[in-house]
Amino acid sequence: MTRFPRSIVIAGGGTAGWLAALLLAGAARDRGAELDLTVIESSAIGSVGVGEGTTAVFRMMLKKLGLDEAEFLRETGATIKYGIRHRDWRRLGHHYDGPIDDPSQLGMAGLDLYAVSAGKPASDAHLFQHLMNRRKSPYALKGERHVPAGPFHHAFHFDQARAAVYLRSKADGVTVIDDRIVSVETAAEGDISALMLESGQRIEADFFVDCTGFARALIGELGAKWVGYGDTLPVNRAMPFWIDLAEGEEIDPLTLAWAQKNGWMWKRAYLAGRGQGRDRSGPRPPDRAAQRHPHQCRAARQGLDRQLRRLGPVFLFP
Repeated sequence: MTRFPRSIVIAGGGTAGWLAALLLAGAARDRGAELDLTVIESSAIGSVGVGEGTTAVFRMMLKKLGLDEAEFLRETGATIKYGIRHRDWRRLGHHYDGPIDDPSQLGMAGLDLYAVSAGKPASDAHLFQHLMNRRKSPYALKGERHVPAGPFHHAFHFDQARAAVYLRSKADGVTVIDDRIVSVETAAEGDISALMLESGQRIEADFFVDCTGFARALIGELGAKWVGYGDTLPVNRAMPFWIDLAEGEEIDPLTLAWAQKNGWMWKRAYLAGRGQGRDRSGPRPPDRAAQRHPHQCRAARQGLDRQLRRLGPVFLFP
């Protein structure tokens, strides 16, 4: 069996960094291996984005890590996600859904084909489709027990900053260094041997994990280059923003993907508000019409008393 690293450094916190820390710490425990685990993150670097939408794998990870789902929902302001609703993609006024449950797990393969042959949408065979339509919980309250509506794993929408704080609170025994990485040292064979920090510290380890996102603080130093697919996947600009929920507003348990003339908009709801954004394409600086569009939608659909907070200018994916 390959020897488990004695020391691991994770560059970058956030949801990626702290999930990596929890999973690696758990893997070391399972193998009976001693592990010195360090996360380097800078409090001077803010969080980017207006929340995250996961797949069902995230809930599987929570269970693997022994984390309580109800506590996670409560502490992070997360909401339930059953799938994605595509609005106006086929034609204006039309939508179709992509629920993430798999009826074949029940040993009844072909239910979706049966639905289509009967002239119904394939999603009719999915439990999550009906929970989406009715805005229902994945649990029924029976006395004091929460009984699952089915055997399938749902997903979540959550504020990534609050989720990172929650995950960090569960990472016992992890050394945290609040600092910036300024350079990467490599050994003769090209592997990373140490990190130099802004404070002057030099951090060595057997293994390093890069969770710095677009910054690519480690893999960039190793020569990793961004491979663009702009010729075939032209949507490369995003303008995220935040809209507060109205008092008593219902929360849809889905991600909305709304087609526009140029690009598309997305919407995910959390207990604290709605994270939204507009994705578009083009090598030119974003036009004013594209920047006005979210404001026009907000004025027309939510009323002028609602607060919209732009999270900076439109950014270009590297």
